[in-house]
Formats: sequence, C-alpha cells, structure tokens
Amino acid sequence: MTANVGLYRSPPALKVGRVSDAVQELYSTPAVSTVQTGHGWTGTNNASGDLNYTGDFAQGSQCIKIVTTGAGAASASTVRSPRMTAIDLTGKMLRFRVKVLDAASMGDLALLTLYVGGGASAFSWYGNQAVLVGTDDATLGGFIKAGEWCDVTINPIDLGTRSGTLDWTAVRDLQIRVQDTAGGAGNEATVLFGGWSIVANEAAYPHGVISLTFDDGYTSSHSVARAKMDGYGYPGTAFVIHDRIGTNNGYYLTAAELDELVTSGWDIALHADKDANHSLTNGLASMASSDAVWHELMDNQTWLRSLGALGIYDLAWPRGGYTMELTSFLTPYLASARTVSYRTMEKLPVVDPMRLRTNLLYMDKAVTPNTTVSTLEWYVDQTYTHGGWLILTFHKILASPVSGSDFASASFDTLIDYIATKGVPVETMREVMTG
Repeated sequence: MTANVGLYRSPPALKVGRVSDAVQELYSTPAVSTVQTGHGWTGTNNASGDLNYTGDFAQGSQCIKIVTTGAGAASASTVRSPRMTAIDLTGKMLRFRVKVLDAASMGDLALLTLYVGGGASAFSWYGNQAVLVGTDDATLGGFIKAGEWCDVTINPIDLGTRSGTLDWTAVRDLQIRVQDTAGGAGNEATVLFGGWSIVANEAAYPHGVISLTFDDGYTSSHSVARAKMDGYGYPGTAFVIHDRIGTNNGYYLTAAELDELVTSGWDIALHADKDANHSLTNGLASMASSDAVWHELMDNQTWLRSLGALGIYDLAWPRGGYTMELTSFLTPYLASARTVSYRTMEKLPVVDPMRLRTNLLYMDKAVTPNTTVSTLEWYVDQTYTHGGWLILTFHKILASPVSGSDFASASFDTLIDYIATKGVPVETMREVMTG
C-alpha cells in the first residue's frame, strides 16, 4: 500500500503510555500453556482435527486444530483442559489465542464459545461466552478475523451464561466449543487454538475505568450528554464526521457546540472527513485504494488539529468495518481505533489498540446487545469489582427514541448518576491510552 505521506506531518512518538504497554504485553507475556507436546487437553467430536498440529502455530512449534463435523449443534466440537490446581484470578483476566483458519471456515462457523469452570468436579460451576457468532460477527466489523491469530481476553464480566456460583478465585477448567452451521460434509469449520495465559489488570485502575463515547456528531452529545456530564466533571470522546458539522440545524453539532465540548474537557476524535465515505457499506474498508483511505484520515486529522482538538490520533472505525490490512496500514498514524465489537470487554493494558471493544448502546433493548439501564448498572458494578475498560458508545440521545441506535435521555441521566455513585473513574479514550 502506498500513500504520499510527505504532504502531512507524521504524529510524534505515538507508541507511548498504554500503547507501548499493549505491544509489550502482547509479545512478551509468557503463556500459562502454549499447548505443546504433553499439554493434556482432550477433544470431543474432533476426529478430523489434531491435538498436536504442527502446520501452524502462534507460539512454540504446534497448536490444537479443531475441525467441526458439519452437523451443527448436535455434534459441536470441543477441546477441554486437564483439571488444574485452583487458580486465583482476582485482578486478572484470561487470554485465549485462537485463529479461524480461513474465510471458508468463517462462513461455516456458527458459534465459537469459551468456557471457564471449577468446583469439586470438572465444570461443577462454570461461565461461558460466545466470542464469535457467525450470523453477526462474520463481517468486517467482527473482532475475530479469518486467517489471523487473535488474542481474546475474558473478564468475569464477559461470562454471560453461568451455572452455579462462579468463583473467579478458584478456576480449574477451561474449554473451547466450536459449532458449525450444520451445512454437512464439505462445510466443516476449522479453528486453531494456540494456548492461554493470565494477564494482570492495569494497576492504575484498581476499579476499572469508563469511557463515554459519542459517534457521528449528533447535537444531543452537546445538549443532553454534555449537560448531564458537566455536573460531575466527566469528559466524553466525540467521534465526529467533519462535513456533517453545522448542517441540518438542531440535528448535527455546530462549530460553536464543538468548541463548548472542548471547553468541557471533551476530546473530539477521528471518525470520517466526508459523510459519503463514512456511509460506505464497510466504511474505510470499502474505499477504492489505500491512497484514498490515507487522504480521508489526514484530511480529518488536519481539520481536528485546526480546532485544537486532542483526539486527532484516536479513530472510531466508520460503520465498524476494518481489515487486517487496514489496521497495519494505519497503525503509524493512530494511537487507537475503536470498533463496534461488544461480545467481550476491553482490558488494560489493551491487547490490540487498533481494535478496541465497546458496548454499543441502543434504545433500552432487553436483547443482545442488552442495554437496559439495569444491565448497564450491572456492567458498572462488575467493572468496579473486576477492573477493565468499559467503553460505552452512544449515537442520538432522545427523550423518545425512534430508531435502533437511539438511547433514551432519562436512561442516560440515570446511568451517569449511577456511575458517579459507584465511583468508577470516567476518562476520554486518549487519556486512558496515554496514561
């Protein structure tokens, strides 16, 4: 990929603070198990797989290869750890290293689920979380991409389905379950497992941290969100679209309102320079060339710099779409990039600053993603207890929500009051990333 980078000033020393921490942690933290010879893991419905596969690996010289049966839920494939001495994960998270083999496997994959358990016998109590749901996540907005090794961190918050009393201080059992779409022979899904490790939470945030983010530049981020958040001194991060500003009076932010957000300590950050590019099916990933992507980003940065904005190195992927090639290409120009992936919570230090996970909030839905106020308060409680980085993403905040991406203003007020009562710190994306 090429770009005329000489036209613009490159950002100074981006790899600082928690960006460096993320890279350091990703490559140097020793795994508890790299599933090398003698690992002790066993498989079910994995006759076509290989518990000691040497054809690909993330560390060492082998991994576990899981191949489904083509029969769907009736014969889902699993691999399970041997029983371990109880592990106390207080203040820590688990990290699993996985790879969906290729695009064909991604298309045939229905569910990739991680299980954590313990108790007197294997999985006497357990929690699990689907980290990939084929019908929703096999897109350019999904956290796990086909054909790459991906690190997935698991916090107790993430274990949405539970049986028994989940004891994070005495974990003894781990399992990976892979279910295909029941397409029959020739439509099996292949997933590689490269091991697991324990990752300590960021000591600077013993009770976690929350970032409140607002996409697209709607005026409600000023008239509703800022009005409420100012009472607690909470800053937000507004990912705005440049050529929407000052248009459709009362719908999108004006230049004056942007200035007032900055005055309140908000970061104005990258999303898109042109609405036409933001509105492409997969955002930047749908643009014609790397040169076009680069100019879109640089034009957006140049405009934000003219405002004195501080979020010029933080991006929210337009339409949530991104690829491995895009993240590699844009990494020299960015400190972070936020996705719309919500199945697992972000951790600190981050594993990959170019694919930060978020809770994308909709109009008080009681279905996935569940964004009722009571559920959000539960997330705040769990962040306080277990740590991590709870990133919440809003679009329009209205008294009476109309579309799926709207959120009720009364619910927003209740949530902000609850965060203040609980005492979890609120910081912008930039502040968290730079420490």
